[in-house]
Amino acid sequence: MKKINFDNLKTAPADVVILGAKLFDDGSIPPILSSRLKAAAAMWQIRSDLTFYLVGDIDDTKAMQTALLEDYHLPSDALRSCPKGTTTFAALKACLEDLKLSSVLLLTSTFHQKRAAYIAGRLGLHYEMFDMTLFETVDNHYYDRREQLAMVKARFETGLYRLRRRAAQKAGAAGKKPL
Repeated sequence: MKKINFDNLKTAPADVVILGAKLFDDGSIPPILSSRLKAAAAMWQIRSDLTFYLVGDIDDTKAMQTALLEDYHLPSDALRSCPKGTTTFAALKACLEDLKLSSVLLLTSTFHQKRAAYIAGRLGLHYEMFDMTLFETVDNHYYDRREQLAMVKARFETGLYRLRRRAAQKAGAAGKKPL
């Protein structure tokens, strides 16, 4: 997995996918999502040609868009909202299938990067990963067990996706209706 930082940001894809995170019950942005938004704002200062795709559920994407517009003063034409992903798999699948993105820079927390990279790779999405170490304020070790369990789910989801895609290709080649 290629890590992008501020030294090599100019060589990274211009399409940046910011993966959402569950908001607090009161609708406020948790620290793990706040660090992603701070990183996006810092990236924008270096490269104003970037387009940020905000993926998550409806509440996540609205909160991210509001914060990037009002708190970090990014222009609205640099932001695209994609409220189709309630999971990492669904979010990255939407990037590939709905947004038609083929090469992206993923912006997510360090603890989440391994799983996001696995899913993106299995979906066939070409990606690079932004190094979040300068921005994180949470203890990533807290999330280790959660990520281990989530990786099992990711392996199942991507395996099933690839199996269905192959079956549809075979059915199409044989002139049959896909599943």
